[in-house]
Amino acid sequence: MKLYSSFAQKKLALQVVRYIVSCVQPIYLVEIDDFKLLIKSFDSRFKMPCVSTIKMIIFDTYTSAVKQIIDFILGTSDTVSLTFDIWFSQAHDGYIRITCYWLTESFELHEIILEIGELYDYYASDIVESVNSVLDKFNINRQKIFSITTDNSANIKSAVQQMGITNVKCARHTLQLSVNLGLKQVDELISKCKTLVSILSKEKKRKQLKKPLNVIKDVDTRWNSTFYSIEHLVYLRPAIMQLYLTLNNHTLREVRREAETISSFLSSEEEFELLEELIVILSPFDEATQFLSESKYPTLGFMTPMLEELAH
Repeated sequence: MKLYSSFAQKKLALQVVRYIVSCVQPIYLVEIDDFKLLIKSFDSRFKMPCVSTIKMIIFDTYTSAVKQIIDFILGTSDTVSLTFDIWFSQAHDGYIRITCYWLTESFELHEIILEIGELYDYYASDIVESVNSVLDKFNINRQKIFSITTDNSANIKSAVQQMGITNVKCARHTLQLSVNLGLKQVDELISKCKTLVSILSKEKKRKQLKKPLNVIKDVDTRWNSTFYSIEHLVYLRPAIMQLYLTLNNHTLREVRREAETISSFLSSEEEFELLEELIVILSPFDEATQFLSESKYPTLGFMTPMLEELAH
């Protein structure tokens, strides 16, 4: 049986690489007998590339993509703006994402993620070093950078200051800080809600609440998560009450204790009314945050009228 030509073989090998990368599969997948057998059953003429070939294809494709991005940015922009995002995994590993934005002469907005990489230290100097490395790789002159948008973290602000570039504070982050500051006025009630959600999030309780009625956990790093958690908790109130009554009427004392635990954090009528008022108050902030999260159009020009609307 005749194998594919070199050109056809390379084209098919590229599809294997595309699968490995897009599905986040290990490179050594091509050495697993069952995977080889699967591909062979589809096309017996295709010869599975080795790990070294896969690595070479990935490297060549990456190098080519970087060159295309460099040419595209140089050819369509006079100035660019950047954003930095830094976050931490559950294992406390730090990561940085650097995104580039610009408008063409015909006012087309472009957005390209330049880097998502590990950040080993979080001092301002380390951030500057990481960013400069990416800028050098993509041949972006510092004089070409109009502004850098970041959150309000001191180390990130210091990094941008060291670079000598205008720092625009992220409107979403600032808005969330103001919301969190306001929520401190009802901190005790919010804490009760979080505890109740934590209790109901346990596997057994989730099954008793049924899948469509699962609670939503409050996550500190997620926009408006407190609002969504409260909103869904109020929506679930009838189901939670039914769960409480079911557990409370159980013959086993151990199960009735679970009802007592829920009852101790189940808000009173007055507290639920306050939660409903909070939903009304926070809803416009949620809409504003969603609007400001868009990347298909510039949002800075909407800030003043949006803040005036929120103030009233």
